[in-house]
Amino acid sequence: MAKTCPNCGAEVAEGARFCPQCGFSMEEKVEETRFASGTPAPAKPPLHGQFASTAEEGFPFGWSRGQFAGWWRRFVAWGILDGLILGAIELAVVLVLWGLPALIFGLVDRNLASLGALIGGVLAAAGIIIAYILYVIVPTGKTGQTLGKRIMGIRVVEKEGNPPGIGKAFLREIVGKAVSCAIFDLGFILAAFDNQRRAWHDRIAGTYVIPR
Repeated sequence: MAKTCPNCGAEVAEGARFCPQCGFSMEEKVEETRFASGTPAPAKPPLHGQFASTAEEGFPFGWSRGQFAGWWRRFVAWGILDGLILGAIELAVVLVLWGLPALIFGLVDRNLASLGALIGGVLAAAGIIIAYILYVIVPTGKTGQTLGKRIMGIRVVEKEGNPPGIGKAFLREIVGKAVSCAIFDLGFILAAFDNQRRAWHDRIAGTYVIPR
């Protein structure tokens, strides 16, 4: 028989020690009920094993290594799916915002074609930045998912298990990924060997990637 998590309201299977949604310890609730009469509850033992490292990192108690998204799922989501989708969007932006001004100016006066190309280049650069913000930063901040991550069933969260917000998403997707890419994409690659599958940009922004 399922129970309800007192912290987030999610459904928790009977006998489960932790809420699968927020990581809340269901045993804490039992102890609170048992010792409500005023008898002091026994001290909690120190964390060991798979839960110790997550607690030290500040992640909700109860998350284990197996609950972090695997490296290959992250690679397919960002490196392939989002790469193809975002690439197609940015190509369309370049063709429209760069090509049209050059064509229009050239039709008016062939000598103005280069001016049209220059104006189009500025517009295209601005369009690419806006496309990245709207496709990557905004959805990551609000829901933790780009389209690629949604397809692969993973999401970005901060230490409480919520979407990171626009500020952390900007830090992760702009500053963090610039650092991860700086040395032959080493920041991305090393996530495969991290016990929580965190890339450099995750550590910079204080985020985690978990299954949806």
